[in-house]
Amino acid sequence: MQRYIIRRLLLAIPTLWLVLTLVFVASHIRPSFAEERVANCNGTAEQCKRTLDAIKHDLGTDKPFLQQYVIYIGNFLRGDLGVSLLTHKKVTTEIIHRAPPSVEMGLLQILLSTLLAIPVGVIAAIKQDSLIDYVLRVVSIGLLAVPVFFSGPLLLLFCARVLHWTPDLNLSFYRDLFDDPVRNLETMAIPVIAGAFATSAAVMRLLRSQMLEVMRQDYVRTAVAKGLRQRVVVIRHTLKNAMIPVLTIIGLQAGVLIGGNVILEQIFSIPGIGFFIITSIKQNDTPVVAGIALLIAIVVVLANLLIDLTYAWFDPRIRYA
Repeated sequence: MQRYIIRRLLLAIPTLWLVLTLVFVASHIRPSFAEERVANCNGTAEQCKRTLDAIKHDLGTDKPFLQQYVIYIGNFLRGDLGVSLLTHKKVTTEIIHRAPPSVEMGLLQILLSTLLAIPVGVIAAIKQDSLIDYVLRVVSIGLLAVPVFFSGPLLLLFCARVLHWTPDLNLSFYRDLFDDPVRNLETMAIPVIAGAFATSAAVMRLLRSQMLEVMRQDYVRTAVAKGLRQRVVVIRHTLKNAMIPVLTIIGLQAGVLIGGNVILEQIFSIPGIGFFIITSIKQNDTPVVAGIALLIAIVVVLANLLIDLTYAWFDPRIRYA
C-alpha cells in the first residue's frame, strides 16, 4: 500500500508541473496588471513609463521569460503563490481565508447528492422497465439538462412563492458555520440543493447501469438461488461491486469543492473562492487566479488518489502492489 501511494504521488508530479506551466503561460497572455494601471495613468509619458517600470520591477515581469518561469517554479515549491495585486496580501492567506465557505458548500453538495443518488439508482435498477424506473430516469435526464444558474433561481422563486421564505442575498448577511449555524445554513440551503440535484442525476444513472450489469453476474444469480433475501443480495453482493465506477465520478466532483460553484456563489452572495476568483479576473489579479487554478489541480489529484484507495474496501479482490 505504501509503495502504491508513493508511486501515485510521484506520477502526480508531471501532472502538477504541466498545470503549473499552463497557468504560468496563460498569465502572460492577457494584458498585465501594470499595463492596465499605465493605461489609466493621467501623468506625462515619462511619468507613466516610470510607473510601468516600477510595477514591472515589483512583479518581477521585467526579467526574461525563462528566468520568470524558473522563479515561479521555485516559489511554488516553497509554497509561495505570490501576493495579491489588489489586497497586497499573500495569495495563500487569501485562499485560506475564503476556502471554508466553498469547502462547506462542496461537501454538503457531494453528501446530499450521494444520499439522493444511491437509493434512487438502486430502486431504478431493481424496478427495471417499470413505471417507477421510467419516472426516475425521466427526472434524472431533466436534472442533467438543467444548469445550476437556472435551477438555483428557480428554487429561490419556489421558496418565495410557495414557502413564503427567501434568504437574504446581501453579502454582509453571510456568517460562518461555527459563528451562526442557523444563518449559515439558511444561506447555503438553496445553492446546496441546486448543486446536489445536478450531480446526483449523473451518479444515479451510472449506478443504475452498473447495478443492472452486476445483477446479471453468475454469483448474484447463485446468491438468489440460495434463498438469500433481496436486501442482502442488493447490499452485500450487488451494490458494493457496482459502486467502484460511481466512486470515480464522485472523486471527479472534488473540483467542485474549490472552484466549481462560481456561479452559485455569485448568485447567492457566498464569499468563497468562486466569488473571489471572479473578482480577481475582473481586476486582472493574476497571482490570485493562478494560485486558485493550482489549488484546484492539487485537490483533484489528491481526491482521486483517495478514491483509488477506497476501491479495496468495496472490492477485496483489489490489491495494491
